[in-house]
Amino acid sequence: MGQFVINLPDNRKGDVRWGKVVKTASLLRLLPWVKGNVEEKTGYLIKVEPVVEQEREFRLFRTKEGNWSQDEDGKIGLAGETILAIKKAIEAHENFSK
Repeated sequence: MGQFVINLPDNRKGDVRWGKVVKTASLLRLLPWVKGNVEEKTGYLIKVEPVVEQEREFRLFRTKEGNWSQDEDGKIGLAGETILAIKKAIEAHENFSK
């Protein structure tokens, strides 16, 4: 887990907390010795100040391949000006940190 702050358009700031999200089949959780299809993603929880469009908290997920989504299953893509600005700021921070 980690935490960092990003700058967003319109003088907004985002407090980003990130960590690994592991998704396994429900049966495999009961049998820890069985190696099955395990998906590992990086999850981001972003709290934006001041509030944007009456939303303060955003959740984003990124796969190892670099695909972004708004849900753990990867079914909801990124849409909206604020979400895309958050994604761009996170990528810029991670590229700068390396």
